[in-house]
Amino acid sequence: MDLDAIDADSKLIVSYMLASAAQNSARIYAGRCSAVSTRIQLTTDGHKVYADAVESAFGADIDYAC
Repeated sequence: MDLDAIDADSKLIVSYMLASAAQNSARIYAGRCSAVSTRIQLTTDGHKVYADAVESAFGADIDYAC
């Protein structure tokens, strides 16, 4: 699984990770992305492991679409 987080305005890479499609990898990646100090919009391909990882890392403080 190739995970990347890119700032829409500056096009800077916030985080990048090559990993297996496991729940643990998704949690690690979501935790890295949650270090951003402002509210973010996150869009995924809808893989089921992301929903729990995003909830764990961000709670309700995110605009999330899958």
